[in-house]
Amino acid sequence: MISSPGNKINRYYEQLKNARERDEASNRPLIEETDFVELFKHLGFQATTYQEKLLRYKSHFVLGRWSRQSGKSLAMGSRGPLQRSHP
Repeated sequence: MISSPGNKINRYYEQLKNARERDEASNRPLIEETDFVELFKHLGFQATTYQEKLLRYKSHFVLGRWSRQSGKSLAMGSRGPLQRSHP
């Protein structure tokens, strides 16, 4: 059976459009939110004031001198992967 050129063109156009969408999606960051504190609030994590300050701090080298059982590991551990996803 002979298919019409219009159908071939439409199919090619759809494939081209899908390829462009994939290319655009690969260039976007995995996380759209740039404010990590808002992201954590969205996930249900209620950060204290000093944890918010740490999460918003832009430096790569951070030293946290807090008391015991105050959430240092959670804040610093979550800060690393998120900061790597944003340049």
